[in-house]
Amino acid sequence: TKYIGQGMWAAYQAEQTNNDPHKVYSGIAGYQKRDVGVLALHMNWNTEFGTVQSITGVHTMHANFQEDVDDLIDPIYYPAYNINKETAYSQELRLVSPSDGVITYVAGLYGDITREYMNQDQSWNATQLVLGQPSRFRAIQAAVVGPLITQGNILMGMNIKTFAPYFEGKWHITDDLGFTAGVRYTITN
Repeated sequence: TKYIGQGMWAAYQAEQTNNDPHKVYSGIAGYQKRDVGVLALHMNWNTEFGTVQSITGVHTMHANFQEDVDDLIDPIYYPAYNINKETAYSQELRLVSPSDGVITYVAGLYGDITREYMNQDQSWNATQLVLGQPSRFRAIQAAVVGPLITQGNILMGMNIKTFAPYFEGKWHITDDLGFTAGVRYTITN
């Protein structure tokens, strides 16, 4: 266990990965399917004060996967089945000054709404949680009544709203030297 460490779990990892620190052993191969979609729209309107820009974005993701959370030889936490859905909408409006002045600036407003949903079915071996490593009691208990399996379901949903006004200015002292300062204030609910 030259790279991975000491102990039973480290020895098992080393054996499964041929002691390669760049590989990770996973007891459950699981599966993963993710569908991702993105749409971006950028529009410009040139005025005498600068360019008004509108940047609109939409992002969606739907994922369905199984994962081995604890990755132990004698699992405590059995593979969880997950369904995740996420949709995000963003809008940015900004004014960009003409680039030929001694002072240039960018001022704008950014807004984002994100909706997330997660459904996770899981089960875990409560006997293992209570008793830790294999013991005679666990062996007897498993032979007589079977493992104590607890099942659960996690449902989670979030709506996140973000609003952020910002300003950045640049003073072009010479062609090779400039001073830039900016500020942004973000409100997230």
